[in-house]
Amino acid sequence: MKVSSIDCRRLKKIIRKECGTSLIVDCRPYFSFSNSNIKGSVNANLNSVVVRRSRGGPVPLQFVIPEEKALLRLREGSISAVVVLDDRTPHWQKLKKDSIAQIVINTLNNLASGTNIFFAPLSTSFLTPMPLQTPPLRHFKLSPITALP
Repeated sequence: MKVSSIDCRRLKKIIRKECGTSLIVDCRPYFSFSNSNIKGSVNANLNSVVVRRSRGGPVPLQFVIPEEKALLRLREGSISAVVVLDDRTPHWQKLKKDSIAQIVINTLNNLASGTNIFFAPLSTSFLTPMPLQTPPLRHFKLSPITALP
């Protein structure tokens, strides 16, 4: 399969017009994904053991696509385009061998289907999370620990 880079305009078109036949895989860390994400996207949050063992190669598909419905749609062939989102690299050819986005692309390339793979680099301004409202810090007075009888 061929991997190609897309810009924000093409990503918006896929989200609006091809949402039923496309899958968006967000390769950002879970905390970033949970703060802001594209509706319907899945987070490829690979743990460090899987990343180390893969050595940049493909991994079992259920590690990359954790949601059962999306995994089933992909295996059935009802998905024509997969968009891989990454905020660390500007182009898919510059991905590090052991990056989550590269492992996702390698795994998807192993599928024997006609799914197109697109890479969309996310700039920091594309998905801007709402500012977190942190409560003011409070100072507590700790009492000394007393020995139990």
